[in-house]
Amino acid sequence: MVASAISDETVLEAGNDLDVLLYGVFSDAGGDALTLSAGSSDTAAATVSVTSDYGTLTVTGVAEGTTTITVTARDADGNRASDAFDVSVVKAPEPDPPQEPERTPQEKYAAAYNSRGYAYALLGDYESAIEDHDEAVRLEPGYERTRFGRQAFQLLSDRYDSRLIGCLRSTQVWRSECRS
Repeated sequence: MVASAISDETVLEAGNDLDVLLYGVFSDAGGDALTLSAGSSDTAAATVSVTSDYGTLTVTGVAEGTTTITVTARDADGNRASDAFDVSVVKAPEPDPPQEPERTPQEKYAAAYNSRGYAYALLGDYESAIEDHDEAVRLEPGYERTRFGRQAFQLLSDRYDSRLIGCLRSTQVWRSECRS
């Protein structure tokens, strides 16, 4: 006999599990041990399993839909009782896209100068490109890609005397950064 009915309407997200405690749901007037089983009316929406000690029913949401879960208790004499409840499986919410860490104002300005420097270089104005990259490096000294770009623009603008060494050093740091 059903001693304490399971809640009728349950909402579950697809891909998640719902554990329902079965202790106390069924009782036998003669005190016989009970064997429990469970089934889902729509296994495309949710599947079910009962633990070996018959204490827990696990409902697994598979896809959007509604299904009726039926739990049946049987005693040694073949008597049985059932309890059924509905589960509505809903689509799991989409995860939030990963957020880039918040940049400091200095990093934002350095990135802006770096971008504008590349724009100047595309226009052939290497002197302005070098000035913007100098400012980006001043604002963010660890910005090695800006150092590399600055050295490349110096080479393109025929300012490649002692700066060639700086370019080679920046290239080595940048390549090692790309490998990691």
